[in-house]
Amino acid sequence: MEEGRKLQRVTRTAKDPVRLRRAIVVLMSGQGQSVRDITSLMQVSEDYVRDVIHAFNGRGFAALDPKWSGGRSRTIGEAIRERICLIARTAFLVKMQRILDLYDHPPDDGRVICVDEFGPLNLMPRKGKAWRSAGSPHRLRATYNRRHGVMHMLAALDLTTGKIHYRIRRRKRHAEFLDLLKTLRARWPDQRLYLVMDNFSPHRHPDVREWAADNDAELVFLPTYSSWLNWIEAEFAALRYFALNGTDHRTHTEQNAAIASFIRWRNARAQPKTGFATDSPIRTWTHYPAMAA
Repeated sequence: MEEGRKLQRVTRTAKDPVRLRRAIVVLMSGQGQSVRDITSLMQVSEDYVRDVIHAFNGRGFAALDPKWSGGRSRTIGEAIRERICLIARTAFLVKMQRILDLYDHPPDDGRVICVDEFGPLNLMPRKGKAWRSAGSPHRLRATYNRRHGVMHMLAALDLTTGKIHYRIRRRKRHAEFLDLLKTLRARWPDQRLYLVMDNFSPHRHPDVREWAADNDAELVFLPTYSSWLNWIEAEFAALRYFALNGTDHRTHTEQNAAIASFIRWRNARAQPKTGFATDSPIRTWTHYPAMAA
């Protein structure tokens, strides 16, 4: 009786599907149901049912717990693994310090520019606050169709002026990204460009690397999983809040116009970007902390 009550508790509380299935098989067997009936109800083989019952009779409730295999054996030892982790942590610190140094001490021979993609830009109702007349709330559509595809914003934040330069395109391949870089190069023809960006594959395309080498531009890549180091990310958050939240644009032309209006308003009030995360603990990192793992 005690085993029966415990099996019932397992069937009600078990979160592991293997443990749950085995408990049901044993419980049904204890209720006198035949192997064939259990097989039909549980959609398992007769051999499976018999194996579960025999295992339970021999080992008790421990037989309900699955024995997960550990996978294939390790191909590298603990010492080599620790060495690899040390190299990865060191690379993170080197890349982070390089970017922070560019933010704190912009080179005299050029401009530091943060580039990234924003999107995808869908045509859909977006929740959020918006200015409306009193007593006339703005209602979002309950259903909608996205028949016009998506677009992408490719943007660059110039830290010297604080202004954003951007373009909106249907695709965000290396060709579109390279067009943006060429526009930046034409805007400041006599200055070296220090381009801070993440590890998105179009950014690392051979054509992009070749163009940078031939056009006095340095590609400064962020550490992996460290998009927060890209200063433009905060600008994207503001763009989403002020230009897109609480909207329901029906065409890309309408949505692009809202983005353009915000960028014009923002650039007219832009100030040079200085003082990135001055009070953050990352400024004191001399080793890779466990909390950032």
